[in-house]
Amino acid sequence: MICNFETTPFPLKQSSFGYLIYYRIPSSFVNIDPAYVPSTDRVYSVNPRFQFQVYQEGTYLVTVKVKHVNRL
Repeated sequence: MICNFETTPFPLKQSSFGYLIYYRIPSSFVNIDPAYVPSTDRVYSVNPRFQFQVYQEGTYLVTVKVKHVNRL
């Protein structure tokens, strides 16, 4: 995910849960460990959520590791 914003801090406004970033990865792009889903149907998306705020302009790399999930 690339966010190109000229305003800092980013995100500018805090929600009631902090500065959360949500991202959805459709099931066609991931392989979820069968022990962690109720069926083998490829209908489950991976939805990482993390708290992040930037105070200074620049390039940032944020790595989010999701357990029991692999890229296809």
